[in-house]
Amino acid sequence: MQARFVLLWVLREVKASWPYFLATVLCVGWAVFLGSVALQGREIWRCITPSWASQTTTIVLMKPGVEDGVIDKIRQSLEASPWVESFEVFQGEKALLDFRARNPDLAHIVEDLDPAYIPVYFRIITAEKCLADFVRCEEFLKSLGSMEVVDRLYSGFLLAGRVFRWFDHAGKVLLFFAVIFLILGLLIAVLLIRLTCEARSRELYLWETLGASPQMIKIPFLIYSSFAIFLGIVTAWVIFGFAGFFVPSGEGSCLPAKLSKCSGLLLPGLLVWALTLVVVDVTLRSMRRKRKWDAR
Repeated sequence: MQARFVLLWVLREVKASWPYFLATVLCVGWAVFLGSVALQGREIWRCITPSWASQTTTIVLMKPGVEDGVIDKIRQSLEASPWVESFEVFQGEKALLDFRARNPDLAHIVEDLDPAYIPVYFRIITAEKCLADFVRCEEFLKSLGSMEVVDRLYSGFLLAGRVFRWFDHAGKVLLFFAVIFLILGLLIAVLLIRLTCEARSRELYLWETLGASPQMIKIPFLIYSSFAIFLGIVTAWVIFGFAGFFVPSGEGSCLPAKLSKCSGLLLPGLLVWALTLVVVDVTLRSMRRKRKWDAR
């Protein structure tokens, strides 16, 4: 009986002070959303990158007359690197023909490249691994003096790498705003408690008649604010859901798995809220029985 009374009271309070309630929901919702993006931004972005980000990438580096010892050192460094999956080294004019034959879809890109300028041929690097640690990947390419060639070949690849680095920096900013929104949402939730406490003296009297102590009177107001926080988590999940609709088909196959991490917050929130209602109901019942027993 008391649990139903609490629920009806909460719904009536939502209707009475909906601007503050809505502000709490939105602040907490955006806090959870921004925090999730800040903490999982790189993984979410990897889900919506084009298909080439998960394929083996060929990087062209060729120059006639490169010493065998230099190529051997490059081979050794690539074999020792944990972020290079596979590679092939070619040299000379034949390498360009081999590249065109093995990669017909990229042959038109190589047409404009001067074989005398290109240092060595590499068929390497899983782009996803390279993007996961793009700074080291970029340093490796620069150490070979190949950035201009690679920039002409895979400008999109480098762009995605720069986006990942942007997420590294922007993630801290997003996390800062997430904390700000969360603090703001909690402050508004506290304001909700104070407003309802001051404006509902009759409700306080009613709770006293049910057998609640002054400390227990605060519980329904805490339920009220926690309900707003819980709906804020739901709002974050809805925002993620709408964001998923804008992902092009075939390029966001792993996005639902990432979004499920956010939606997974709903179940604990719902359980905590339901448990709070049960605790309030059981406590009020026991206090009421104790009061009746003392009266006897």
